[in-house]
Amino acid sequence: MALFPGWQAPDFAAETNAGPIHFHTWLQGSWGIVITHPADYDLDSLRRAVAWALGRTQPVRLLGLSPRRDNDSPHGPGFTMVTAQDANRVARVWQGVMQDIGDIVPATPMAERTVYVVDPDLTIRTTLSHPPARGRHFTDIIQATEALGLEDIPLRPIRAA
Repeated sequence: MALFPGWQAPDFAAETNAGPIHFHTWLQGSWGIVITHPADYDLDSLRRAVAWALGRTQPVRLLGLSPRRDNDSPHGPGFTMVTAQDANRVARVWQGVMQDIGDIVPATPMAERTVYVVDPDLTIRTTLSHPPARGRHFTDIIQATEALGLEDIPLRPIRAA
């Protein structure tokens, strides 16, 4: 089943380049950005995303669900990636919209890539989907995350009277 904004982010346990994690515990009241295919993003852009995430007053944690294949990853503090042995299992839990289209079969297969922005309450706040492409930049993700009011924690919807 696909994941949508407003839903609780699914929990999982996995081995990562930073050691074993349980997602909900690992997020620890921080914002989270979960990227299904970090290899689509330019390596320099990912390094700048790490610097942005580490420089926030409200912590932001970055998680890649599929390991980069080029062995040139933004390893180190600030960017955690699920290891290859756990990547498929975890990715099945974090399915995108294409998994939930029912009986509609596209003429050509589509490989959806999705980025999830998760708030400190473990709620998916927004998703950004894109087709496979190399050399993507992280700018759109940063802008979407900041538009959610990253500094105003916790965010609560305003209801009209």
